[in-house]
Amino acid sequence: WMTLGGDFRLVVLNTVGSIGPVFSAMSFGLRGNASADLRGLDKPVPLVLRAGFDYFFDNSANLIEEVEAQRLEALRGGLSV
Repeated sequence: WMTLGGDFRLVVLNTVGSIGPVFSAMSFGLRGNASADLRGLDKPVPLVLRAGFDYFFDNSANLIEEVEAQRLEALRGGLSV
């Protein structure tokens, strides 16, 4: 009457034009689910419950960190204070 499940996913990215992965930009996700069919109990109840959980740890911004820092520096250099 009870079912549990889950998975783990790994996302390996690289920059445009490069061959190998950028390990600082590696992301991963966790997912889980549960289902309870109360109709299968000794004293059945006409109810089915389901729940799910999904979380993704996204580090893909590390791919463009250097480019964004250069853009910010260019903006700061062009401003007079």
